[in-house]
Amino acid sequence: MNIRTRFQLVVILIPVILVGSIGAISAFVIIPEYSRVESADVLDEMSHIENLLNYMLVSLHTVNWDWSSWDNLYDYMVDEDPGFIESNYVDGTFIDSGINIMVITDTSGEIMFGRYFDLVTEDEVPFPGELIDLITDNSLLNSSGFLFFEDLFLMYSCRHVLNSYDEGPSRGSH
Repeated sequence: MNIRTRFQLVVILIPVILVGSIGAISAFVIIPEYSRVESADVLDEMSHIENLLNYMLVSLHTVNWDWSSWDNLYDYMVDEDPGFIESNYVDGTFIDSGINIMVITDTSGEIMFGRYFDLVTEDEVPFPGELIDLITDNSLLNSSGFLFFEDLFLMYSCRHVLNSYDEGPSRGSH
């Protein structure tokens, strides 16, 4: 093999070796490390989202605790005074609290008051029938959590209606 052939071979092999080395380094070092860093970032973001959702759920449950342990609501469960609903469950209640759905049921699960409010349009919208069934069967009573319902993701809190001292007997749920 003469010098010219060797030189041509070296000129061809050097780029091939460099490209192969870069490809190997990318495949075995850079890409796995990038994937590891990206996975760690995704897990970190998921943790932030989980913490935010838990904070929102605790906040909702706290607000519901305040409303469900309230002498005025406790009295309403007996006297069913429409003035109570008219003065306390106005549009502003939904808008200011950021809550879409409020339901009050008696001890047998019958709905005494229910309203489904669209916070975007600021209008009342009809309840989906299956949601009413879920509410009235009392399976959510005294709990809070998340529900995937039809095309909705719902955060809920349901508590017994008690007096302002958080004592019973329960007169229903809120």
